[in-house]
Amino acid sequence: MKKLKCSLLFLYNPKKISPQPYYTESLGIQYVGSMIRKAGFDVKIINLDFEKLNLEEIIKYILKNRIDLVGIAPSYINMKDALIIIDGLKKKKSDIFTCLGGHHATFCCDEILKNEDKIDFIIRGEGEYTFLELVELIESRNGIMPPLNLLKNINGLSFRFYGEIYHNHKRDLILNLDELPFPIRDSLEKVIEKGQHAMPLLCTSRGCHGNCSFCSTPEFFNRKWRARSSYNVVNEIQDVIEKFGFTQFYLTDDQFAGKGKTGKAYVESVIREIKKRNLHEKYNLYFFIMIRADFFCEENEDVIKQFPDVGFLDIFIGFESASSMQLNLYKKGLTEPQYQKAIEILRKYDILIEGGFIIFNPYTDFSTLREDAIFIKNLEIPLFGYYTKELMVLPGTRLYKKLLDEKLLVYHNYKRIEFKYLDIRIEKLFQYISKFFATFEKFDNKLFEVIDFHTKLKAAYKKILNQNNREEISSFLRKTEKAFKEITSLNFLFFIKILEIFEMDKNPSVDLQKKFRNKYLQLFQPIYNEYQRLNRDLEIIRSPNYF
Repeated sequence: MKKLKCSLLFLYNPKKISPQPYYTESLGIQYVGSMIRKAGFDVKIINLDFEKLNLEEIIKYILKNRIDLVGIAPSYINMKDALIIIDGLKKKKSDIFTCLGGHHATFCCDEILKNEDKIDFIIRGEGEYTFLELVELIESRNGIMPPLNLLKNINGLSFRFYGEIYHNHKRDLILNLDELPFPIRDSLEKVIEKGQHAMPLLCTSRGCHGNCSFCSTPEFFNRKWRARSSYNVVNEIQDVIEKFGFTQFYLTDDQFAGKGKTGKAYVESVIREIKKRNLHEKYNLYFFIMIRADFFCEENEDVIKQFPDVGFLDIFIGFESASSMQLNLYKKGLTEPQYQKAIEILRKYDILIEGGFIIFNPYTDFSTLREDAIFIKNLEIPLFGYYTKELMVLPGTRLYKKLLDEKLLVYHNYKRIEFKYLDIRIEKLFQYISKFFATFEKFDNKLFEVIDFHTKLKAAYKKILNQNNREEISSFLRKTEKAFKEITSLNFLFFIKILEIFEMDKNPSVDLQKKFRNKYLQLFQPIYNEYQRLNRDLEIIRSPNYF
């Protein structure tokens, strides 16, 4: 084991794209950690989101374990937390090395280094080889700051050297993703120790052929989409199942399917490899997957119809909006009719559709909100959170530049990005909805557990042999489907009522929320109670083989 000790931190993320209840990993730091562990370095992964540690506890832990280098991949949402940790460490141990990475640090690297003198290094772009070269260089210098000429040889590195800031050449993308070792899974080991459940994260590709104006992925990955081989991907799936027993996976790919025929062939190759090894028969596989809506067309239906066979049962589509005005702003390159076609095909094969939405932005008006509310209602997913989604303005995106040019950004630095609305009534509406949802989100998350259980239970139903279980499960499925429809309608009517009040520039009555919450709980509580009992008896969520 080499002398240099590293710790990689995954900070708490309050704005996950999906309310999946089993978020326990962060693949970016796990891939980097795997690279340096393979090279013989001692590396500790600390996941604040899972381990529920506060910032002071993290600082004490790092100091107690005599860590030499700390790496963090923050976003602007948790950048302040990263700075508090780094400041606390440097005050107690001035010679500790601090390093940032990820999208936010990449696009704000110059501003961060100019203003934060306690940050030593920033990894720009893909971090595996850049970070490895950095730790190997520090190791070779016995843990002291390497000389300038050697630091300047590391592509993809930005750093401060005796008060001067340097940005080295950009590092080329990794052409063969199969050459990367599988990410380390320390968090899964802790999950098992606690007797909990997890959906291991899986990354089969990097980049996206889309060019959405709000997304930093195209710029981060040079507007290229690269995929691992299906053989390599299924090797990792099999490895996780055999080592940890988890068979439900969360794919983090921004776009699982590449463009056109290439994308179709890739998806088909992964399905074929799973079937070749008979994993879909041995285990009840389940995958959460993000794919653009344009993949779901008639030309691809011969592949799509195989999705349920291998557990591709939870599809996340970034709809963002049903409004043509908003879709044009976001440069989606898609239309509402294409969305309807995708929904039609997915429903045909009984696949759960999760949606990504951005219904609040500086240009939002009441007509676009109505269009979006109707679309969300017709999607028939009973989550109120869909009505609360506001644009996250990210550095490195075209939309960030547009808002900056049009002077719509109230704050625009690496610690805080905030825009203003053109219509003050929309801003007041969003503030009201956000304040309400802060107290209500726990119910949304619990309801998602029921939705998740319902989808997995329905997929397993055909394998259930016990007749009593079949009758009980069939009854539960009917009850939940009825409740889902009623809650979906309730959410829609509540949102539209609020919208109408703010459109008239009035304030909602005090008891509006109370009435909604009471009706909601009457529908929610019975199915949640029954879900808990059934899951306790059948262990659908916990067990790799249901029956």
